[in-house]
Amino acid sequence: MDGAVVMEFDVLKKQILSMKTTLDERAYRIYLGQLPVSMGRGGRTLISKLSGSSVNTVKRGMEEAKEKQQNLENASEAGDTRIRKKGGGGKSASEHYSNLHESIEKIIDGSTYGDPERIIHWTTKNPIQNQFRSVPESVRFCL
Repeated sequence: MDGAVVMEFDVLKKQILSMKTTLDERAYRIYLGQLPVSMGRGGRTLISKLSGSSVNTVKRGMEEAKEKQQNLENASEAGDTRIRKKGGGGKSASEHYSNLHESIEKIIDGSTYGDPERIIHWTTKNPIQNQFRSVPESVRFCL
């Protein structure tokens, strides 16, 4: 066997082992499943030997990678390109305080400048000097 090929196998083996410590079990399996695709015949067995995983594990990773790719294609066709589930995170301040927009408008009324037709309002009020007293404490840090 050619010395350069052996060297490439050593590099690939190091990369595979470094990924094993970085990824969780499923992601590692999918990673292993991606590698033999470009290798052609015998790639699955080679990756199995280099990684120390069974051929079935590599095969399952190939199937999961293919399934994941199909799910991504279907999601992009449907217009949903989210990575995380919808609805995660905290509720917006306007959901907690139904009159938040009106309260802020009332506070900054008369001290704004700029184009009144634009959404952005510039104000001379300063939250550090506590000029937003009527806004709830939990919302102040967002202003």
